[in-house]
Amino acid sequence: MTRTLVPLSLTHARILALSMRMYRWLLRIGPRAFSEEYGESMLQVFRQCCIDALQRRGIPGVLLLWLPMFGDLLTGIITEHITQLYALSTRNRLALADGIASSERNKAMLRTQRRSTLIIFVSFILFGLAWLNFFRLNDPLSLWLPLVRQHPEIDVTYRVIKIAGQIALLVLLVGGAPLLFTVVRDTWRTRRRNALLWFGITALLLILFVAIVAIILFVPTWWKYIDPNGGIFFIVFLLALVIGAISIWRAVIRSEISAHLLRFALLSATVVIVAMAVALFASLVEGALFLSYVPATLNGNDIINWVIADLMMVVAIGLSTFALWQGLHTRPGALA
Repeated sequence: MTRTLVPLSLTHARILALSMRMYRWLLRIGPRAFSEEYGESMLQVFRQCCIDALQRRGIPGVLLLWLPMFGDLLTGIITEHITQLYALSTRNRLALADGIASSERNKAMLRTQRRSTLIIFVSFILFGLAWLNFFRLNDPLSLWLPLVRQHPEIDVTYRVIKIAGQIALLVLLVGGAPLLFTVVRDTWRTRRRNALLWFGITALLLILFVAIVAIILFVPTWWKYIDPNGGIFFIVFLLALVIGAISIWRAVIRSEISAHLLRFALLSATVVIVAMAVALFASLVEGALFLSYVPATLNGNDIINWVIADLMMVVAIGLSTFALWQGLHTRPGALA
């Protein structure tokens, strides 16, 4: 039985074109041999999947297709990069045995990769502050539930924003945990007092923050009496965030971290950046849906906060993408 093709509307065609551009960009960050061998066929399969999703479920269908399809592609890209890294590591060891490798170039490469990793970490903090702003979008539920029953696509894009941010956070933790463990271990072994002091202050602030969260959850009325406007909570949260970021930055810059560990962190950052980009696009779509269907639910401050959050995401994605490109394309021979 032959399937009847339904012409795509202008909006659907634009979504399809955007999806294809994002998929092509992901292919470009993979190894050249991988892209040349499989890129065209993968693009054709992805395009057909997007068309099928559009014809069956419309724009929400394509948005729900992004995460699994992009995830499969990124898995393949990371696997290819790791394979090439292993081959590169073998060649480097042979070159070192022959006296060819240059230690100064390797040090410069590691400095660049450390700097790139830290920029991505700070960029994610900026993204996270903007992303947390959307958790208030469904408050109060008494207004949100009737709205999403009438316009379910608003709920779909809201869930995409949340899930994409959660994936970015999870992958950041997975990719950064080995690096952080190495840094803390190195700091403890070398007894660097300044770094230990910074980590100690960060730990105290985190304990205080967790205690405040516990009080808010279990004794909310008591905390409202102490901090009715949320100022104390915000100050403690901001201090823990800033001092924690400074502690990690200082420790990573002064630590000896292997090239393989840094490359693993940078490869994980690829998934983080894609997830942040998906969250940003979903936020833009969500804003357009609100303005089209229920503009009366947004006041002037809501719109300004939304725009600021999107701009913060754009800056975070731009900085982290540049840092990732710089870190992944750094080679010992390129730093002469």
